Amino acid sequence: MCIRDRYMGNQSLEAKNVNRSNLLRDKLIEFARDKQNVEFLIQWLDGQQLKGIELGANSRWACIVKIFQNKEIEQSTKDNYLQKEAERDRSDFGLRAKYRCETIVVSKDQRKTLWSSFLKSDGKESVKNVEARMSGFNDENHVDELQEYYELFFQNLVQIFENNHKEYALGFFRNLFPCDDNVERNLRKTQEILDSYKGDIQ
Repeated sequence: MCIRDRYMGNQSLEAKNVNRSNLLRDKLIEFARDKQNVEFLIQWLDGQQLKGIELGANSRWACIVKIFQNKEIEQSTKDNYLQKEAERDRSDFGLRAKYRCETIVVSKDQRKTLWSSFLKSDGKESVKNVEARMSGFNDENHVDELQEYYELFFQNLVQIFENNHKEYALGFFRNLFPCDDNVERNLRKTQEILDSYKGDIQ
């Protein structure tokens, strides 16, 4: 069922309960995964759907992230909406959202370069900005392209905490921890690190 159809029977909720309406708005965006529903979000951004429901900056960026995550949407369409939103929202939040989107669609060679840059903070860019790129890099819709980096994540984790300041190391851990469903591997690798590490764990 299209997300638009799920919403139509609930439009009157906005007048009765703004919080519930906002929750519905957020869920409509969150559950938009296939091409049909992402195209609905594109129409919503263009003001062609659900005109009574305002899309604030956070919601607009959430829609654009969904556009970038969908592999069936043309890159030219993605670039068009990214450029328009970046011009509309020049805030720090907008800049980080832009970084995240750009990193979702990197090439194989660009991914290797990014990974190398994540292994050592050069202090030239804020941790928040780097975290935005890490988040886009580790996108759950690209797990097949990320498998080799999941092994590298565990191989480099101790060094990340030893060689970088705490804020950066925690950002690395939060944003690059494997997002696939291989729970057994993640538990095993984490336990191996804990068992072998000789330093103080804080």
